[in-house]
Amino acid sequence: MAGMLSQGASGEESSGRSSERSALQKGLYYLSRRRLSVWEMDQRLLRAEFGLEEREAAIRRLREWGYLDDGEYARAYCRSRKERSSRLKIICELEQKGVARDCVEDALGDVYDEAEELRMCRARMLKEWEKLPKTIGAARGQVWNSLVEKFMARFARHGYPCASIRKIVEEEEAVFFPSYTKET
Repeated sequence: MAGMLSQGASGEESSGRSSERSALQKGLYYLSRRRLSVWEMDQRLLRAEFGLEEREAAIRRLREWGYLDDGEYARAYCRSRKERSSRLKIICELEQKGVARDCVEDALGDVYDEAEELRMCRARMLKEWEKLPKTIGAARGQVWNSLVEKFMARFARHGYPCASIRKIVEEEEAVFFPSYTKET
């Protein structure tokens, strides 16, 4: 029955606290699903109602075996997200996952440089501009400024630097909207 206490291998009844071995097994199960940061593993084991000592022992063992490594986790995360996320967004996401800032910076340095970020921002922006109606190029004054501001705000929310966004807008507006000439 579900309400009965389970017996361990030694025949002793377990009381709500699971053994270190079962915490390790649970940790291995979580890692079989996907890679986790140390903090994420600790949180999952905590939700599974393992005590502090059991969690620490399981995490220590998983780190010794090389299954938990925040540096490698951050590098893999950066590689998988670099085509669709800005540096700032990746930093924020990894910090939310409990990865130390120095691990994040090292991983970004290995995987992602500023020129790459500018290239990706430009590619995403051009893709968005292609979706706009072709008649928007004839927009003047406030309509055009509003459109540019919306684009800049959207990409700033994605974590791209404002200076990079403005540079791309200024360079590419002539390509996509040749009928538009800035009024002085």
